[in-house]
Amino acid sequence: DLNTSKLIWDTEMFRIYGLTEETFSGGADEWTSCIVPEDRALVDERFQGLMVGGVVEDLQFRIRNKTTGEICTIEANGFLERDAH
Repeated sequence: DLNTSKLIWDTEMFRIYGLTEETFSGGADEWTSCIVPEDRALVDERFQGLMVGGVVEDLQFRIRNKTTGEICTIEANGFLERDAH
């Protein structure tokens, strides 16, 4: 949500990242803390491009699940869609 700068996740995202809906603040910092440090600059660069109207395609990065400690690879694809407001 660009108005609040909060991430909105479904149940599967919480499972993948090992976070809970009750404790997740929705802040980007909490999300990026799950990303393996070596991959954070790439993710930040690609998502900054997304915020100015770009597209994210085939972005692969690693995360560490906060519950299990397991490292897994995420593939992200997306675009930013704005309404009249």
